[in-house]
Amino acid sequence: APGALLVRLGAVLAPEHEGCIVSQALLAIARGEGAIVPAGLASPTYLPDAVDAALDLLIDGERGVWHLANRDAVTWAELARRAAALAGLPPAGVRGCAQDALGLPAARPAYSALGSTRGQLLPSLDDALARYLRHRALAVAACAPNGEERRRNFRPWRYEQRAGWI
Repeated sequence: APGALLVRLGAVLAPEHEGCIVSQALLAIARGEGAIVPAGLASPTYLPDAVDAALDLLIDGERGVWHLANRDAVTWAELARRAAALAGLPPAGVRGCAQDALGLPAARPAYSALGSTRGQLLPSLDDALARYLRHRALAVAACAPNGEERRRNFRPWRYEQRAGWI
């Protein structure tokens, strides 16, 4: 539709998403195993940032296609290494690997970086990763024994607002 707003996201990072490459890599490194991640270049998008920016675009009456991603296109290995370093884990525990060798159920594109000439609305990738790790720690704590109800209702941005982190 001519007056519609279409928002495209990069590879989504969400602290409560267990299947995220970053989450899986951090868990493997924390267990003392090496993390093997697929090769490829991506533009990660931290989900709370994307939601905030998309709502701003909608409220402002923007139209057309907007690409939303945190600044920096990186390889999956570089993303996992940055997250490991910020989490205090050894980044050397991350190794990139050809997709074919991983036996993934679906192929990932070798190049899925997003760019925009319309504007950069999301913060830097390092800023997003720092908040992702804080929220991930809250999500993990919510999964502690007897934490299933807290886990089901977990929304990191609510915790961030209450704690005055933003």
